[in-house]
Amino acid sequence: GFMMNDGVIQPQPPVTRALEWARQLLLAQPHLFDVKPYHPYQAKAAYERVQMCYRPDGGRKMKQILRESGEPMHPLSQWTIKDAESAVERTASEVTGYRVARDDFRSAFAKDWNSQDVDIVIAPVFVGPASAHDTAFYWNYTCLWNYVDYPAAIIPTPIKAEKGEQYAKDNETPLSEACQHIRQLWNDTDFTGAPITLQVVARRYHDNELFGSLATL
Repeated sequence: GFMMNDGVIQPQPPVTRALEWARQLLLAQPHLFDVKPYHPYQAKAAYERVQMCYRPDGGRKMKQILRESGEPMHPLSQWTIKDAESAVERTASEVTGYRVARDDFRSAFAKDWNSQDVDIVIAPVFVGPASAHDTAFYWNYTCLWNYVDYPAAIIPTPIKAEKGEQYAKDNETPLSEACQHIRQLWNDTDFTGAPITLQVVARRYHDNELFGSLATL
């Protein structure tokens, strides 16, 4: 299954190009691969929920350490806690509720994966090449697999970002406010020559299938 985007952020142009490069290679081997689209189940909801699981203390410990050390809060650190930020620590019952919701989501995600009839998924690793300093705002292409606990491996490609590269005509409309932000970062930053990797993902507990697929790929 090829996950060209998660429905929240359209990857920057060289990532889309790397996905298409890989897709064409596999389409040329029909005796080995059955290639089809893959659309992740409620990726936006997973990204929102995982923030609460990452920061059940609401970022209070980070703030405490910074106060004790006298260090200022870095803007990107503030960004990482903003969705889970809380003045009070969450109770054990609340944290248990997050885990129950996570496990329910995992069940629904697995059912949806099976309904799409894929063994492995090839997806972006990040929204683009390695980000410029202090601009790693969106981790949704890794957070999703963290939340459902699916094994993944990163593979290199020969694709590199090209100067002046633009979004394709059929991808001109941003999928979200975050997608618009990523487009602005693409326009504001020179990524020329930056390498692109992809990730290969398998179902939970299917690590052996992942490595077998990697060998074939």
